[in-house]
Amino acid sequence: MGENLFSRSLRMEAWSSFTMVQLQAKRVKGLGDRAMDKQKGKSFWARHPIFTGLLIFFVAPLPFVPFVDDTSVDGNSGQKVDAEQSNGKPTAAERREEAEREFEQRALSHVIDVIEQDRLSHMKRSILVELDQEVSMAELEVIGRMLQAQEPSFERTFIEYLLPGMQAGSGAWATTHFDPDLKVVLSGFSPNRPAQGAQPTATQTITGIWKVQADGYVITILKEGNKSILARTYSDGDETRDPVRERQTLLGARYDFSEGSDNGDHFIILKNGNLEARDDLGQIFVVRPLQN
Repeated sequence: MGENLFSRSLRMEAWSSFTMVQLQAKRVKGLGDRAMDKQKGKSFWARHPIFTGLLIFFVAPLPFVPFVDDTSVDGNSGQKVDAEQSNGKPTAAERREEAEREFEQRALSHVIDVIEQDRLSHMKRSILVELDQEVSMAELEVIGRMLQAQEPSFERTFIEYLLPGMQAGSGAWATTHFDPDLKVVLSGFSPNRPAQGAQPTATQTITGIWKVQADGYVITILKEGNKSILARTYSDGDETRDPVRERQTLLGARYDFSEGSDNGDHFIILKNGNLEARDDLGQIFVVRPLQN
């Protein structure tokens, strides 16, 4: 049976549409092939510009840190020490320790004798040392620490040093006092420049003279009529004189500054002749009389 005109027209239109779809698909495939051909031969970064941009944005600000192989440094250092030890040469640390030992031995070699030692319970230890010559403050520190370490149980250790020709009781050339921390003082007194107190005038008499080693001066108490004067004479020749009031106490004669003192500073001549310095908190120091 023959098909009618209307059916043939529909079939022709469907075939035409299918043919157009095929042509369009071939055209799209051809464009894709040409695009792929253009990308061939380009680097990864060129083919992916978005990824490349993100990578530059995050990586560029980071600082550049060169890689250092520190194992080679340590290894070389260790090899150098091993080489010194294997060659019998002392290391830097060993040379430094040897130099310190030699310095200590040289300092201690200047000690001629420990003339006397006094001990007061477990609180105070006094030592008088004779040296063969003047030494440096560093050497005095070594000597002082060695003597203090012999009996470290004392809270305070006072050490005085005499030079050849100096007499005990006439002032010291230097001191190393642990009160309780170490303080090294060069008083400036020597055999050619002994410690001397203040000189009295024609109307004054000397009550007593004492050498304060820790601060390097001499205290002289003078009497003029019914008035008393406390003078301090320093190794450089400077001198101060202050009027004081005298009164008797159970401990001995007490002297207070006439102008007063914020801390209650005063001095007491004890029954044994020593001079004691005190304030509101208690004893400051005790010194023996200076022999002229």
